[in-house]
Amino acid sequence: MPIKVSQSIRLMLAGGFITLITACSFAPTKSNVENLADQQRYDAAIDAWEDMPELLQQQVDIDGIRKARNIYETATVATLKQLVRQNNYIEAQPLVLDLQQNIPESNVAKNAVDAYYRSEKVYMQRYQHQYNQELARFLIKEQPILNKLRRGQTRNRKNQQLANDRQKEREELSVYLGEYGLAALKRGHRITAKTNLILAEHLNSDKRWRKGLANIEQYNQTREDARLAELKQQQNTAWQTSADAYLVHFMRKNWLSARKQLRQIISLSDSPEQKAWHNAQRQQLQEIIDQEVNQAFQRGLNLYSQGYIDQAIAIWAEVLPLSPNHPDLNESLQRAKSFQRTYKELQPDKTVEF
Repeated sequence: MPIKVSQSIRLMLAGGFITLITACSFAPTKSNVENLADQQRYDAAIDAWEDMPELLQQQVDIDGIRKARNIYETATVATLKQLVRQNNYIEAQPLVLDLQQNIPESNVAKNAVDAYYRSEKVYMQRYQHQYNQELARFLIKEQPILNKLRRGQTRNRKNQQLANDRQKEREELSVYLGEYGLAALKRGHRITAKTNLILAEHLNSDKRWRKGLANIEQYNQTREDARLAELKQQQNTAWQTSADAYLVHFMRKNWLSARKQLRQIISLSDSPEQKAWHNAQRQQLQEIIDQEVNQAFQRGLNLYSQGYIDQAIAIWAEVLPLSPNHPDLNESLQRAKSFQRTYKELQPDKTVEF
């Protein structure tokens, strides 16, 4: 006996069938996923694949899509970072938009994009600050011209308005650069602070800018004083070391080395006391050298007159470096050497011939 199906059950089955057909008709297809992957919209492709029925998922090479996503992520992020390092934000911006659209769920991409925006902000702030500095320099040079126009016979309402506008602009820019300079000074960036405070003071004089500049000048003076004091200490140490070395040579009667050392000391002598000590030592050493040379010269003459030519030559040659400009020493030495050569040439040949 056939089973009768009620009208309500038929309607329920028909409704469920229609719902199933409708759901399947709106589900992503293999073509949808592959098209998204071809457009490099990898995260959207993966999301679409996850919404597909399991049987349809098996028709899609999801591993290949994920591999392509990883390659795209690595290459695009690396290019973006390189462009950011070069401050090439114009070419970097399309890559940022591509990463945000194609792989929005990538933490690597998000970090690279965040770094891009931070770097761009710092760069633009620096560029804007450089522009403000150049504008300040222009306004400073322009001010005498505007003042002349305001006072001259050609002054008119237009010139007055321009001068007033420029004055307001200088005041506003002075505040910006002055506060920037004070902030830099607080961080210890004194060179940057000085540049900005000088511009601010020239734009519109303010006791805050002058106080900041005075602070920098005092700091620089303190550093310069400390540097000079250190140099002075080093110079004094070097001078004392050279003086000690000189006294060692002096005590050993090494007159040549003592004189050489004394000549080095003069370049290190700075104070009046050091110069006075050097002059006294130089005079004393010269007197000793003169006495030494004169005594040696006289001994050589005595030996020479007695016929001891070799001994005379040796004595004179030894002391000659102490007084190379001695009026008689060098002449006597050359005469003795000439006599010696002539004497040896006149000696008979002692070779015995058989």
